[in-house]
Amino acid sequence: MGKKLTNNLKLKILSVFLAFFVWLAVTNISNPDVTASKEVPLEVLNEDVLSTNGKTYELIDNRSTVTVAYKVRTLDAGSISASDFRAYIDLADMYEPTGAVPVKVDVKNNKVDAVTAKPTVIRVTTEDIQQKKFDLTAYTEGKTESGYREGTVNIVPSSIYVSGPESQVGRISTVGITIRLDGANSDLSGTAQIQCFDANRNKITLDDRVSLSRSEADYTLSILKVKTLGLNFETEGRVADGYRFTGIESNVNSVDVVGLKSDLAEINAINIPKSELNMDGASADKEVTIDLNKYLPENVELADPNSKIRVTLKVEPLETRNIELKTSKIRQVGSSSRYSYQYDRDSINLSIKGLKEDLDQLTDDSLEAEVDVSDMGPGTHPGTVTFELGAAYELVSQDDLQIIVHDREPGETVPATTQEETESSTKETNAAESSGAIIFTCVWNGIKEKWQLTGCGKSGEIIMVSGTTVIKNPSGLHLRPAGILCKEALLYKSKVSFKVRNVTANAKSVLSVLGACVKCGEEIEFNCTGPDEEAALAAMIKIVEDGLGE
Repeated sequence: MGKKLTNNLKLKILSVFLAFFVWLAVTNISNPDVTASKEVPLEVLNEDVLSTNGKTYELIDNRSTVTVAYKVRTLDAGSISASDFRAYIDLADMYEPTGAVPVKVDVKNNKVDAVTAKPTVIRVTTEDIQQKKFDLTAYTEGKTESGYREGTVNIVPSSIYVSGPESQVGRISTVGITIRLDGANSDLSGTAQIQCFDANRNKITLDDRVSLSRSEADYTLSILKVKTLGLNFETEGRVADGYRFTGIESNVNSVDVVGLKSDLAEINAINIPKSELNMDGASADKEVTIDLNKYLPENVELADPNSKIRVTLKVEPLETRNIELKTSKIRQVGSSSRYSYQYDRDSINLSIKGLKEDLDQLTDDSLEAEVDVSDMGPGTHPGTVTFELGAAYELVSQDDLQIIVHDREPGETVPATTQEETESSTKETNAAESSGAIIFTCVWNGIKEKWQLTGCGKSGEIIMVSGTTVIKNPSGLHLRPAGILCKEALLYKSKVSFKVRNVTANAKSVLSVLGACVKCGEEIEFNCTGPDEEAALAAMIKIVEDGLGE
């Protein structure tokens, strides 16, 4: 038997080989190998190799897959999927100088052969990890209801930590939340997403390597009432001799304050005490910086964080001016139709001290010179001339005046002025007699008024015109509007005064007006007496209501 097996052994072996090659040829022809590829997710192993050293990494080109090429029989090709392969890089294998890491592929299916990955190497960049603490900032969008403003905001938590690559964390300027106002008139509260912003307050989109210790924050935002308050100034002290205080100028006339409605209800102005504005010995303008925060009521704050204002105490030098007054301009008071009156000269010299601006406005008519001749009989008498100067002027000196009184000859004509006064007096007397009334003139605070008494024990009635208006100027009647007011009053022959609180001021005197310390919103009463009193009253009220040039 063994002999039969070994007979023709060479021939038999040759036949087996021929049969194998025939089978192989037939197989390759009917089921040949083909080359195929799959996109396989790329895994990263051993990330902790870098993180434990305070570093993070980034794949160049942000590659997340690799192409795996392989060979497979035609009949098996349809059964191959990407899940049959595992592609990965191991950061422990990274070559430090270049950051190159080889791509490795594990095959889970034995039907494939000649497996390769493309690319074969992945380049990796590394960067230090930075952790930074940021205080949370609240930003608002939209507007509150008119008359309201956002107040303080409270954010919980007040700060968070941001971790990530230095290049990413370095882009962050602020971290915070955005609160929409949308016409709010009461306090707001809620939860908002925490966002990162650059230096221009633009929102930043960061990559996945950046992490925030918290994604949301709770907030409360107070909404406060806004109120505009004027500033009231008080002064103390005396300026140097030869100078005069002429008013207060401020770079701010009113300020907005915020607070609860109940806290603002009783506040109408901010009062600056006199201790802040001392002008002792001043011979030039004095500038003072005042911190308004010191004088705000409790629970009230400025809407503008800049709390300091500049106030200037205006101080001007006095001048002395010589004026020649024609004696024909001197009105005789108490003259009698029985006598004639003459002055011993045609003019007298006056020396008057005041501000240059006030002196420039001084005229013969505005002096309203008078001499009382009521007790003078025939002969020569010294006459004392009085003037309606007001507080703006100081009479330094004046020439003496002699008045010569003569008995009037029968048939002698009464001077026009005296005759007019007599006729006027007669008319008033006749009217008084017909009505049982008495008419007389009185002088009060430098303002001459005519009174009519309707009977014994009854109250009098002032014969004048008067009217009220409200000061609109934010700083009240300071130097500029006071000058405009006086300039207008001087256009009229009538005496023009005004009353505010318990103070009466001569509207033709700048200093008298300033001395009244009239504030914004205060009501004043104009009183006008004279030949053009109605026109004067209408003009004064109009110029005030027009804003006095402001």
